[in-house]
Amino acid sequence: MFVHFRAIRGRGPRMLAEGQIVRYHVIKNDRGLQADDVSIIE
Repeated sequence: MFVHFRAIRGRGPRMLAEGQIVRYHVIKNDRGLQADDVSIIE
């Protein structure tokens, strides 16, 4: 699933690590599926 850094909630550096548990909504745009409103759980 593609995640743009702007879709990650929070302040400061917004990065995800492989294997990190997140919650998100899937949206479809002209390029395909993308994660939106991403929140880090763990």
